[in-house]
Amino acid sequence: MPTQSETAELLEWFGLSSYEASVFVALQRLGRGTAKEIANLSGVPRSQIYGAADSLQEQGLVEVQQSNPRTYRPIAVDEAIDQLKQRYERRTADAEQQLKQIRNERRSREEEQKEDVWTVSGAAAVTSRIAKIVSDTEEQLVVGIDEDSPLFEQLETQLAEKSEQGVEIIVVTESETVAERFEPFASVVRHRKGVGADVPRPQHVLIADDETILLGVQANEEETAIWSSGTNFAKVLIQLARSGMDQPS
Repeated sequence: MPTQSETAELLEWFGLSSYEASVFVALQRLGRGTAKEIANLSGVPRSQIYGAADSLQEQGLVEVQQSNPRTYRPIAVDEAIDQLKQRYERRTADAEQQLKQIRNERRSREEEQKEDVWTVSGAAAVTSRIAKIVSDTEEQLVVGIDEDSPLFEQLETQLAEKSEQGVEIIVVTESETVAERFEPFASVVRHRKGVGADVPRPQHVLIADDETILLGVQANEEETAIWSSGTNFAKVLIQLARSGMDQPS
């Protein structure tokens, strides 16, 4: 047979406080009782009985007889369980609604963030961002670079390490020097010079896992880069960059 405390703990799952649950269970055993009688049976301090009983009355679980001393009586078990079920269902529905609202707010923020395009300036900042992109790449890195890029040495080291980790490396370049340096660990695309060769182009391009792209240029003697990840902007730039590539030699 379950103890009073075990039954009271079950009622707490429906939102009753510890004192309220203990008072209600005691009243079910008593049928009706005064604060003194409830305290003696439930173990709840007498000073706490009044507040717990009044709260149960407000919830429709207990009736009060304004006698001297005041007497309390619980509603029938079936009625109480129906009320507790309804309360549980309401709270469950409220929790579901609020959690979905929180989730939708997060998704909304993520959608806004998906259109983020970032600019970083200064050699240190650009170098740090490139290192992060390379480090986060899991499957494939496409790198467009020429020998006059200030990041040539850095990228050579980082790409060699990623190749050892199983990441596919594709290097696009017009420079035979670059091709020779990267060929030991990368597929090299020898990009042909053509129409528009005199138009300023990025000194280095990184495409990571077909989701992230970075374009680096030298502007007013300062290294500057723009990058984006998981955005429509990134998708368009990646498509444009890839459309101008030859097949690896």
